[in-house]
Amino acid sequence: MSFWIIFIIISLLWGIITLLQKNPSRFFSDSYVLLLWFVAAFRYNIGTDYSNYEVLYYILNSQNVVFNESIINVIIYVLRELNFKSQMLFVVYETIIVVFFYSGIRYFAKNEKQVMLVLLIYAFFPRCYFNSMNQIKQAVSISIIFWSSKYVIEKNFIKFLGGVIVASLFHFSAIVFIFLYFWRARDIKTRLSLLCISFFLILRYLGFSELLIDKVVNYIPGFDTYLAYVSGYNNKAATISGVFYVVLSFYLFILNVKPKIKDAKIVFLLNMTLLSLCFISVISGQSAIARFRDYFLLFFSVCFGIYIEEWIKRYKSYWPYVFTVFMSLYFLYSLNNLVAGFDGDTLVGGSSGNINYEFNFDLYE
Repeated sequence: MSFWIIFIIISLLWGIITLLQKNPSRFFSDSYVLLLWFVAAFRYNIGTDYSNYEVLYYILNSQNVVFNESIINVIIYVLRELNFKSQMLFVVYETIIVVFFYSGIRYFAKNEKQVMLVLLIYAFFPRCYFNSMNQIKQAVSISIIFWSSKYVIEKNFIKFLGGVIVASLFHFSAIVFIFLYFWRARDIKTRLSLLCISFFLILRYLGFSELLIDKVVNYIPGFDTYLAYVSGYNNKAATISGVFYVVLSFYLFILNVKPKIKDAKIVFLLNMTLLSLCFISVISGQSAIARFRDYFLLFFSVCFGIYIEEWIKRYKSYWPYVFTVFMSLYFLYSLNNLVAGFDGDTLVGGSSGNINYEFNFDLYE
């Protein structure tokens, strides 16, 4: 845990240095995103599937072992031919993640302060940065979908379709996001937003969501792989964080920002946040379907960072910065819950549940 405390202190200090300047240069956000890349790329034994990927890297194509998504098989084959060790796989994947999500952030953010705030929220929101170390294939797919969404706003279907296809090569779940093009920047009224979220919350807490999930996943091609996650997975932490996220996000974004901001990019981000609220309302605690929810959380991070900066400019109040500090504490709380469940039992199984950070620079055979 000591490493992550230091990580938070450095992040907050770097954020303060950046945000106190009137017109900060791009150097500050570029250097911070480089820190995020460095920590994730050279981690050792961190992430739910780290140990699994480490083993599969060396036994791929033997014993009939292959990944469902073809692109990772190709990447591993090339890296092994170049005599790289398994750690290089994480370096490559983290590089792809950072390039796409950072390019997407810079597209949506208006200035360097917004970029830095978005990066801090991304780093502290557990389902974003730390989760990218757990599910590296999907994390790449999420970043590509996020970056490709600019073509939805620009109404370029061919380029957006290309982005979805590339993302689906890394994780098949990305293919369902073709529908985003037809969503576009629709101006959904606040009352309708409240009605949708309330409806899904009612479904969730009356127990209908579990029944719905069990039925739906059977009709999703290739999704039977994740059915094991659904059964019996409905923990207190996920429920608490889900309700917290829904209430906070709805108040901040839908009620305060939506009536005032008409920019097409912001409207799109708000609508994506609305979709994420609906997803979280109905599937909080269901790990398999939560994989779809994770696609929306980068939009949430960007929307939140932009909102904080807009709030400060409009109301000359700096209290939203306090929430960034709160997010950092929530990050530590989530890490603690990752290690030990509510029953006090430590998670076991390779790298799963491990947060004791170590660097690994051993890249070559």
